Amino acid sequence: MKNVYQRYLRPEASVRHYLNVGRLVGVAVVMGGIVVATYATTVVGILKLTWSLVAFFGIAFWGGVLWRRCNAYGAWAGILGSSLLWYLSRFVWGWELHQQFLIYLVAGFSA
Repeated sequence: MKNVYQRYLRPEASVRHYLNVGRLVGVAVVMGGIVVATYATTVVGILKLTWSLVAFFGIAFWGGVLWRRCNAYGAWAGILGSSLLWYLSRFVWGWELHQQFLIYLVAGFSA
């Protein structure tokens, strides 16, 4: 919260304001979990979705750990590029999970 909200949106707000925003974000996260649990057909489906989404941010994390010159622009390029390819390979092309992993992980690290 301090890294994004306080730094860019409300740098001079009170501690009480940040606490209330944190509470609202917590409620939103729980509601999002309830929505996913309601519409998911199986636990395996949720697990596959989680693996896919975590991989996008793993690209940015490991890029920063392994490569000294990795920066925010490259991290966002990797996240957005792999997200686009995940969407295309899953919903447009209908590929299997292992094929999706291969294409968007390679493209994300390349970006």
